[in-house]
Amino acid sequence: MTTIIAYLMTIISVFGLYPSTFIVRDVVPLENENWNLYLEDSNGEIWIYESEDGDTEPGDYYSAIMYDNGTPQVYDDAILKLHYERLDLLN
Repeated sequence: MTTIIAYLMTIISVFGLYPSTFIVRDVVPLENENWNLYLEDSNGEIWIYESEDGDTEPGDYYSAIMYDNGTPQVYDDAILKLHYERLDLLN
């Protein structure tokens, strides 16, 4: 199983994709009825993601698939897919 996971991670990294997790720090409504989510990653970087989901609150957790844009700098990376994590269901 470990070999399979390592193989999949190698394939994913070749395409510039990587996983990340975020905690919501702020939710700001926009004029177009969407929301700007201010997300903090494990390195303390703040990301802004426009969402149609108005049920998000500060303190919520998200996992994401990120794209590195073919560069080593994190500042031009993009969030491709954001997924809400229901940690309360683990209890």
